[in-house]
Amino acid sequence: MRRRVIAVLAAVCCATLTGCTGRHEEDPGDLMAQAEFLVREARWAEAIPVLKDYLLVHPEDSGAHFYLGRCWLNAPMYRGREGPWLVLAEGELRLALELFHAQGRTSTIERFSDEYFEVICNIERGKVYLKQLAFLADNRGRLAGATVQTIVARLREAVDAAKAIAPDSPDVRNFENILATLEDPV
Repeated sequence: MRRRVIAVLAAVCCATLTGCTGRHEEDPGDLMAQAEFLVREARWAEAIPVLKDYLLVHPEDSGAHFYLGRCWLNAPMYRGREGPWLVLAEGELRLALELFHAQGRTSTIERFSDEYFEVICNIERGKVYLKQLAFLADNRGRLAGATVQTIVARLREAVDAAKAIAPDSPDVRNFENILATLEDPV
């Protein structure tokens, strides 16, 4: 019940803070199909309001939260503002994983196996942390409260979670190589 309340509150807060498009009369299934199409086409900013509208009706859909996390991570612009929105991306990806676990580790994205969904959520979280490190390097002192060690530790957590599921995944091996460089710089 607590997770359900958190999911609903997250959807309401997201809608309140960033606005919705008002397409509530559309079939939620159509909205998800439209959102998935936009995400697969890398039309990140266009997918955000569609996903938010869908999540108002289905706040516990882990797949929709995953897609929204990817959008926040990758959208270069949204409503005239530059992205990425790393805090929003991380929150959506974490919520996607929490919902996935609470719902018996079942992927709500038909084309993703359950295992792949869990791995890719962690890989996308890893991408958030890599972008945070790049931002920190480019903007010393502008990422409040973050240190390189903290971000690298979060990256390690995401990689370890993905590795526990699919140790031979090329994405996991790639991130482990990146981590080796970050944890033991020459």
